[in-house]
Amino acid sequence: MASNSKSRSIVIAASVGMAVLVGAVGIKYLSNQSGTGGQRGPMPATPVVTVTVSPSIFANAVEAIGTARANESVDIMTRVTDTISRIAFEDSQLVETGDILVELTNVEEAADLVEARAGLSAAHKQYARIQDLVANKTTTQARLDDAISERDRSAAKVAALEAQVADRIIRAPFAGRLGLRQVSVGSLVRPGDMITTLDDISVIKIDFSVSERYLANLAPGQSITAHNVAWPGVDFFGEVRSVGSRIDPVTRAVTVRAYVPNPDGRLHPGMLLSIQLIMDSHEALGVPEGALVPVKDRVSVWVVDAESQAQKRQVVTGLRLKGQVEILEGLAEGEEIIIEGVHLVRRPGQKVRTGGADKPGVSMNGKPEEKT
Repeated sequence: MASNSKSRSIVIAASVGMAVLVGAVGIKYLSNQSGTGGQRGPMPATPVVTVTVSPSIFANAVEAIGTARANESVDIMTRVTDTISRIAFEDSQLVETGDILVELTNVEEAADLVEARAGLSAAHKQYARIQDLVANKTTTQARLDDAISERDRSAAKVAALEAQVADRIIRAPFAGRLGLRQVSVGSLVRPGDMITTLDDISVIKIDFSVSERYLANLAPGQSITAHNVAWPGVDFFGEVRSVGSRIDPVTRAVTVRAYVPNPDGRLHPGMLLSIQLIMDSHEALGVPEGALVPVKDRVSVWVVDAESQAQKRQVVTGLRLKGQVEILEGLAEGEEIIIEGVHLVRRPGQKVRTGGADKPGVSMNGKPEEKT
């Protein structure tokens, strides 16, 4: 019995000693941590990028595909059959109204015109002489009538020959750019033979189709923005000039014609253009899409308050543009919202360190509602 009691005493003493040792180590560790500043301080501010909420222009738009056409376009042909004696233009040359393009052989017609003009001159002189004789009552009125008829016939013959000579000089009917030359000097051309083309591309017409559901909202003067793959990133602005009077019974769409200024000639007839037709526009508060935090059917943003703390705010959105969203409710002009680093903000009241960002540029391109 004495031996067992002695053993228990030894075990108890060892346990007590171990507890004292662990306690001493813990106290020393806590003491060291306190002495070296190991106690936790305030959490550092989360770095984010913010932007100030301000108004933007939002537009409701419809997308379509259109074809570019010249403002004026004509195929240059001859009205008579003859050989070409002179070509006065080069490929793709810019010309003004009335510039000579081609001259046809007109030797015979020119000679006939000289003869006809001489006959007209003689007829005028004969008329003047007979008119004096009638005034002196030395001849009859009948002779004067014959002289008048002869004069008029000679004048008509001169006019006809002048027209024939003019038909052999082909001029530009309007200012524009010529196409490729299709003939050579000495070529025999007939009515309908192509000589070249002439296009006025200072303004480009664009015809495109829009669904009949938008017919009540279509009107001349509405703005469009056009794009072409040849000029990536370039916006071509124009306006609607007319709306077709008929609905296509197959596509149930109406043709709309818009005019786009083309002073630098970058657009060419026949180009395929993507069109955004601005139906209406208005000013409203807008934020970048990256600021939105969607959760189920709700959308929120993080607003930075005066104490540099992030506060979650539910908002109601409207139109969505390229990279920008209309805010209908939930924000006020001048408030600061987080647009980058949103995923780093975990809780309301979290301290943030803000950095400025340029506000996205105002866009006139609305969210397409329907492609036609």
